Amino acid sequence: MLDLTQKIAPLKITDPSFTVSIEELYPERAKASEMEHALRHHIRSHGDEDPAYYAKLSERLESILIAFELKELTKEVLAGRKDVDQTGLDPVTELPFHDLMADRLGERSSETDARLVALTSRLVDRIRQTVGVVSFWGNPIKQDDLRKKIKRILDDSNLFSFGRLDELSSELVAIAKANQHHLT
Repeated sequence: MLDLTQKIAPLKITDPSFTVSIEELYPERAKASEMEHALRHHIRSHGDEDPAYYAKLSERLESILIAFELKELTKEVLAGRKDVDQTGLDPVTELPFHDLMADRLGERSSETDARLVALTSRLVDRIRQTVGVVSFWGNPIKQDDLRKKIKRILDDSNLFSFGRLDELSSELVAIAKANQHHLT
């Protein structure tokens, strides 16, 4: 039989010990979540009593949450690109290619993920060799040759449907161009 006895009583925002309890019982991220839930519950419970006031409180809560989320996102941006999937690929030079191809994969498995990591390394090495040529980006013929090489490598991988290879190879060349300062 399950023991469903309540270990910690729910906290009401109007309880004088609310803030102290939150500080003592919860880790930092959970504090914000607990406070948000308590505020939402209080606003819903009392919204009919004073609709204009509680509507303003609700709007303020939403703007605070958006500001909090933006603050968290800003921290993430400032920290830079990370290899969250632990592929072993370089976050700056290889992950942009890997993640685009991962998005284009149909079904994923640990085997296809491993093959994609190997493909990414091979592809980025080939791209680096090719775009390192003087005035490469000023020569449309060389760029088209790179697109064709990429298409052949993608086709040999058997990870993508043939009908999507032209589009994918063009997108990968565009990523290479946008990241040329990292690749040379």
